[in-house]
Amino acid sequence: MNGDYIDDAILVERFQAGDQNAFTEIDNRYRPRLFRFLNIRLHSPDVADELTQETLTRAFATLSNIRDGNLLAIWIYRIAYNIFVDYLRKKRSPVEQALSYNEGVSDNPASDSVKEPSLFSGEERRPNGGVFAFPLPDVNAERHEERENVWRIAKENLKPLEFRILWAKYVEELSDDEIAILVNKNPGAVRVALTRIRKKLFRRIKRT
Repeated sequence: MNGDYIDDAILVERFQAGDQNAFTEIDNRYRPRLFRFLNIRLHSPDVADELTQETLTRAFATLSNIRDGNLLAIWIYRIAYNIFVDYLRKKRSPVEQALSYNEGVSDNPASDSVKEPSLFSGEERRPNGGVFAFPLPDVNAERHEERENVWRIAKENLKPLEFRILWAKYVEELSDDEIAILVNKNPGAVRVALTRIRKKLFRRIKRT
């Protein structure tokens, strides 16, 4: 993170004060991340690009309503997720082709309902495509609010780098190697950090 980095909360504050140029920085910061988030689920760069633009357009129109700019990432990814689900319902495409690994594929192929994927499933992908579980307190939560509350707790209690690593792993679904490049660490250090971060978050959630 270089010295020119502007915190999300400051960008939101500037935008809400009338500086629409602040949204240009938000767009530049989140567009590639949102595209990857959507494309990994849709397997269609064209559609992912379209839904990314729709996400940012909706975010621009409603950003004045966000109360805590520190939660910008959680808020903007929720918009992207809702747009993603709306797209699936409208297209009625096979859920198992659209959802990434083990994210709640329906057992009934004739069902029109889309089971909601969790933003924090507690699962990690191996390079070979396999999945192993790392259960966290919200794995069985049924409500959006309960899952999002875990991220709010994480934002409030983890250091910025810890939150970035956890978010990259479970929301952006980056591999350990990709996270290592992102945070300038080696993959082994990332895996150790993830274990430590999960334990830290688990202890904090148990106290709530």
